[in-house]
Amino acid sequence: MNENEGIAAGSPPYILLTGATGYVGKHILKYLLKEGWQVGVLVRPNHESSVQRIHNALSPLGQYDISRVEVFEGDFLNTDAGLSPAEVEGLQGKTIHALIHCAAVKHSELGRYQDAQSSNLQYLEHVYSLCSTLHVKNFLYMSSAAANDEDVDAIPNPYERIKQAAESYLQRQSGIARAPNIRIYRPSIVVGGHPDSSDDKVTSIYAILKTMRHLRESCLRDQGRGNGRYAGVIEHEDTGTTYMPIRVTANAELRINLVSIFQIVDAVIADIYRAIGGELARYSCQQLLGQDFLLQDVQKLFCNVLRITGTEFVTEESFDTRPGTTLEKLFSRSTYRIRPYLLSSPAYPERDKNYVYRVNLKSIAQQYCSMLDKGKNRSQVYSR
Repeated sequence: MNENEGIAAGSPPYILLTGATGYVGKHILKYLLKEGWQVGVLVRPNHESSVQRIHNALSPLGQYDISRVEVFEGDFLNTDAGLSPAEVEGLQGKTIHALIHCAAVKHSELGRYQDAQSSNLQYLEHVYSLCSTLHVKNFLYMSSAAANDEDVDAIPNPYERIKQAAESYLQRQSGIARAPNIRIYRPSIVVGGHPDSSDDKVTSIYAILKTMRHLRESCLRDQGRGNGRYAGVIEHEDTGTTYMPIRVTANAELRINLVSIFQIVDAVIADIYRAIGGELARYSCQQLLGQDFLLQDVQKLFCNVLRITGTEFVTEESFDTRPGTTLEKLFSRSTYRIRPYLLSSPAYPERDKNYVYRVNLKSIAQQYCSMLDKGKNRSQVYSR
């Protein structure tokens, strides 16, 4: 029975998804369910129940029907992504319209870039091989806008180098007979929606916002206790602002591109419909770009939202003449993963400036700070 016959007979499309507890993956999962589809999520095991982790990921996004989610726990470093023979057999009895691979491990989780690259490529190989095992005709992969067709070593950011190596692998696979259709997404820096993953980790510019807020709260608590741990911090009660002197190594004139999470979700959902209709190309990439922002404007906006003054962008040489303070060292340690984004950015092609998915960065920052103020048991819903 082909895909369209299965839908006509009343069985909803079945999609496999990895990375469902992460930032991008959980939004894709929410909208797959909103379409009325069934979703099998492949989750790496940890100390917490995998089903509970899916609940935790979806709960801030509003109502969802968990009855249409099947949770499979497995180690992606193993054959068949760690699925048991019984689980593989059960999935082989379904018509699976697409496999979406969003899961990734950051090199900070393993300590070394080489380890992360090896693990991510093994993840990809074992998840991709499921297409053959389960007769899946469409493989959708979440890459990065900084990945390109150049040599891997020419890309400065370790995360993007991993993504480029993954794309090279998939391009080689696409030339093999009976390979699934491969669709690659290259989003820039993703913003909007609910950015925390199930373990409360954040990436990209949210790490800056979260760190600045945390340091401000720490400074205010420290002052209230009279400890004087953070030299130079001044609370201005008349203006409600906090002077917090922090030098950040960054290129103030850098232009960064921010893309709405909903632009990514809509692109994936549209391609699932194309996959169901047999319309996906053999191998294709889609650049997902949003709006450009000057990094110094992002800094000013974040400081305004947090009511902070005193932060400045400097060159690395600034710390040669005056060593980093306690605050500066804390900021650097908390944001080291996203440091490459503060120093360089790819040159993206000219685009239509009539944005369908407009990025209101001030609103996004205010919503995220409000979520942090609510604490871990938050109930705020983020949608379009």
